[in-house]
Amino acid sequence: MKVTFETINTKSQITNKKISIKNTNQVQQNQNQTSLPSFHTPGMSLVSFKGEDIDIEKLEKTKKELTDQKKAAEAQLKKADNWDYTREHNRASANAEAEISRNNLSWYNWSKKSRIRDKWMNDFYSRDNEIRDINNRRKDLENIIKTCDTALKDSDNQIAIGIRLNNLNEAQRAVNKMYNAKGGLQERIAGYGAEKSKIERMFVMPLAKSLENPDVKIPSAILLHGATGTGKTTFLDAIAEQSAGYVVVDDMTEEKDSEVLVKDFYNKLRVARRRFLGKDDVKSPYGTRTILLINEAEKILAMTPEYAEENLDYSLDESDKKLLRKYDEDTNLVDNVNFFKGFLDHCSQAPADENDIQRGGLTVFITTNYPHLIHPDLLTRDGKLPYIAINPAEDSNIEAVVKHYAKLNSEALKGAKSVENIEDIDTLIGLTDKAKATLKEYKKNGNLDKLYINYDAIPYDKIAAMFKPTKQLGAYSNDRYRKVSEDAFQNYLENPETPYYTHFLKVLMREKRDIGPKRYNKFNEIYKLLAPLEIGEREELIRLEKMNALDEKYKARLEYIRMLEESDKENLLAKQKLGQINDKELERLKEIEEYQRLDNMTFEEYMLRDVEPDDDEY
Repeated sequence: MKVTFETINTKSQITNKKISIKNTNQVQQNQNQTSLPSFHTPGMSLVSFKGEDIDIEKLEKTKKELTDQKKAAEAQLKKADNWDYTREHNRASANAEAEISRNNLSWYNWSKKSRIRDKWMNDFYSRDNEIRDINNRRKDLENIIKTCDTALKDSDNQIAIGIRLNNLNEAQRAVNKMYNAKGGLQERIAGYGAEKSKIERMFVMPLAKSLENPDVKIPSAILLHGATGTGKTTFLDAIAEQSAGYVVVDDMTEEKDSEVLVKDFYNKLRVARRRFLGKDDVKSPYGTRTILLINEAEKILAMTPEYAEENLDYSLDESDKKLLRKYDEDTNLVDNVNFFKGFLDHCSQAPADENDIQRGGLTVFITTNYPHLIHPDLLTRDGKLPYIAINPAEDSNIEAVVKHYAKLNSEALKGAKSVENIEDIDTLIGLTDKAKATLKEYKKNGNLDKLYINYDAIPYDKIAAMFKPTKQLGAYSNDRYRKVSEDAFQNYLENPETPYYTHFLKVLMREKRDIGPKRYNKFNEIYKLLAPLEIGEREELIRLEKMNALDEKYKARLEYIRMLEESDKENLLAKQKLGQINDKELERLKEIEEYQRLDNMTFEEYMLRDVEPDDDEY
């Protein structure tokens, strides 16, 4: 009988009160396996940030198989040990004679008597042969029992360590959530309801519908703009995760040279097209779309300094002009913009075949801190590059962001408290040594229940009022709120006598606003330039201008709107000349022409535009 013991991949042992995991998936090979807080000492924990759970059910099944094999071998040896040849021989003979007697067989039924005796004795000899075979294999069976005993002890150890490791992994995952955001738009991003809704309406929902109908219209590109740290990249990560399964995310290598850049774009589109068509070398199901990420797009898609000087109706400040000069030196902005305008015309549409070189089921997601430097022809490209502002949190968004991180901290604390073996607390990644010492002390004294973060009781409205963005002070980025919450969490564990909320306020008041007043006001003005018009706002701006009552802060906005309208008008006129303009576009063209007509009127003409002429004058 062959013993089959399937050893698990993560053979573990407890040495010097620490878990030693030999599997490469379980051991932290080096400090680069994950990005850890600065207080982390590489090697202080033997459980990786991405530790995989042990399959306890599989181990239990292996243990049962071992137990059954041992019992089978023991049963055979017991059967052989209980065998008495003479006794069993006499018993077989006696049973044969008893059966003959019961059948009242006379002397002339000798053949039937012989068959009865043969039946009983053949059964005896068969069992005797079985016993002989067992005895011949006795040494092997004893080895099986011995091997199973050893393996079962190891199996029990594996199960115990597996349960312990799984418990530790579960605790580690709760702590990890503070550092590694997961989930789609709703799970990963707190607040920003309007922005999330717009992205879902514009891209995520149509994307899902495209699985059934590949002709569903999906934007060629979407631009997210805002100050550093407001969460633009987080939005992109959330979109990618929410669309996982039917979208592949590709990152655009930042190229400075225009020739290389264009080749790279074409290559990305070619791969996206093959991915959509389900070609074997791409290994994606048919209909899989592609998101192409481009960060800091202003570096490759900005207007030239000459264009800005000649065409903008508003003035760029010196820092903007300096950036444009640098971008113009690094790459051929004119070629980049001209290529990208054509690229956006069809790239998101479903390709018919591999020869359909303009289409690839690809949408470009762009982030930029300086959207006003991107060439206006792209921003008004017939809705192909809609832009969404991700501004520093204020009011309800501050409340939502701070509560989001406080909740993650609460879950991290619950996870850390759930570690069953007190010595395993030292292996948790992401906690300071002092924080671990507190956890161990409270666990040892049975006081873990005293450690808690009541995130629902925090007065978030007061936090939002105290730390709202202002022109004089600037703003806190969402990234800074995250960092503050993490520091407050560590400080609370190191000094749990003071409530978490107090620690949070202390850290936040100590932290400088990372979006200073100059940058905040700068991005605020950029936002105003690009913000969508409210209903009736264009007419109101004209009216105020005619009356010389237009506030300085709105002048730049009106000038920028006019520039965008002029660019949009050129595109629409070109379409009209080619006979490719639709009703909606024609309506937009007439609207722009009417605005421009009103812009060119004198104050008197504007005021009298709706007055009927007096017949007496003729």
